[in-house]
Amino acid sequence: MIAREVLRPLAKGFQDTRGAWADYSPEQQRAIIEANIVTLGRFAARMIVEAAHSRGKLSRAQFVALESLLDLGDKIDGEIIRSAGAENAFGKVIDPFVDKLDFFVQELLRVLRGELDVATFLLRLGRDVTSTYLRTIQTEHCGDGAAQWWGKLSTAVRSVSLRVGDAYPESKEARWAKHAATGMLLGSLALSLYNYRKTTGHRA
Repeated sequence: MIAREVLRPLAKGFQDTRGAWADYSPEQQRAIIEANIVTLGRFAARMIVEAAHSRGKLSRAQFVALESLLDLGDKIDGEIIRSAGAENAFGKVIDPFVDKLDFFVQELLRVLRGELDVATFLLRLGRDVTSTYLRTIQTEHCGDGAAQWWGKLSTAVRSVSLRVGDAYPESKEARWAKHAATGMLLGSLALSLYNYRKTTGHRA
């Protein structure tokens, strides 16, 4: 049931964007396609880098550098859309969905490699599923399920914590970064829950 609720906005966003496709100019249509290619391409590139690292094909420095470049590339798809004025329903849901899928795979692989504890992985996964569910319901009730500043900030800190852990595994700095990121993610969930109740008048 939860999986269906999480995936439902993707289908709805796609249908809404397809229905409005004729209303976009050729330039905007091209921007939407390019942005989606960038979004999915960045995820594919992440998987390639992770696989190469797991097989010992990359040095630690190379791995951290490539992962950091992919982190920085997270904003490219949004810039493509904004520059063309091509905001669309599908883009608003596919980007955060792929971001969460990206983090899920990154953190699962680190659990399997013994670099991240299971408890932290499950806490973050639960946070992601819950926040996505809240945004789905909020969008249906109010038409506004866009990510808030606290979610964007906690996501940035999460990326930094992973890179610190990659660069300095089992270090004190890596532990601090991990706990700081998890704390901010849970804090952002609490703010999202408050915002959900405020805008919908419903309890989660």
